[in-house]
Amino acid sequence: MPRINISEAETVQALRLFEQFEQPFKPLSTKGYQRLKEQLKEHGQQKPVVLWANVLVDGYHRFRALKELDIKTVDIERIQFKTASEALKWKQDLHKNRM
Repeated sequence: MPRINISEAETVQALRLFEQFEQPFKPLSTKGYQRLKEQLKEHGQQKPVVLWANVLVDGYHRFRALKELDIKTVDIERIQFKTASEALKWKQDLHKNRM
């Protein structure tokens, strides 16, 4: 699985379009986010963050938690979409339970 350094990831417009891809979804609660951080600390990253055209489409909470835990590299998966709408539809299908 490809990995990138977190400081490198910050330079790839990764957080610019986050709101567009996260807005339709229920936010992660503070308690849920703390649980995620604990799981990442104990077990490491189990699921890659998803990038499209250097934009973070899925995995923002994982990305942020890994950064806060001072973990230097992130597993990534790059997916090619034709449009932002196609990327959003993919994410909606992935997270139906969060809408």
